[in-house]
Amino acid sequence: GFFSGLLILGGLEGSLLLLDVHQVQRNQEYVRMVVLTVVVQALVLGTVVALVEELLFRGALLTALLRGYGRVTAMGLSSVLYAAAHFLKYPEPPPGAELHWYTGIKLFPPALRWFGSPGTPEALLSLFLFGMLLALVRLRRDSLWPCIGMHAGLVTGYKIAGYCTERVPDAEYQFLLSSNSPVLGWLAVLWLGLALFVCHRFCPVATHDLQGN
Repeated sequence: GFFSGLLILGGLEGSLLLLDVHQVQRNQEYVRMVVLTVVVQALVLGTVVALVEELLFRGALLTALLRGYGRVTAMGLSSVLYAAAHFLKYPEPPPGAELHWYTGIKLFPPALRWFGSPGTPEALLSLFLFGMLLALVRLRRDSLWPCIGMHAGLVTGYKIAGYCTERVPDAEYQFLLSSNSPVLGWLAVLWLGLALFVCHRFCPVATHDLQGN
């Protein structure tokens, strides 16, 4: 649940710090009230993001795909869409422009521009693996709540780490980090791949799911 998401993000961020890809931000305030505010904001945002995305991707979408495809295919398709959705960046309409029903269609091609930027493949693969992990948890536990908890924990840790750490310019191992994200990249692929393997091997199946089979 929540602590497993924190553990994944903590392991990733700790590795980035040990490899000197990230460093602690010295110019931030670390007094009690500021830190408490950052933590509360991270918890709220993490919970909201987790609820919305899990209800959509591991709830409605994965359930719909399971009606027409096998488990692995449904997991893969939902994870591809989950990863791709994070790179759809719609541009702002020009000031004073009239909005029509087809405005979104016209803006769709420019929204794809991030897919061709450097650093996108490893960031997409990181998100795909995270989507696969969440989908596996959803199917193993037969509930959205563990997914929501894991997702909320990871986003909460991500926001706290974003306040406390920063990228080291010209780091020796900077290739491990995508240019499009402060944490996604090849090192995240390693950590999320490891988490997916551990979940596949050791995540228990829900008791009532076993009884149903």
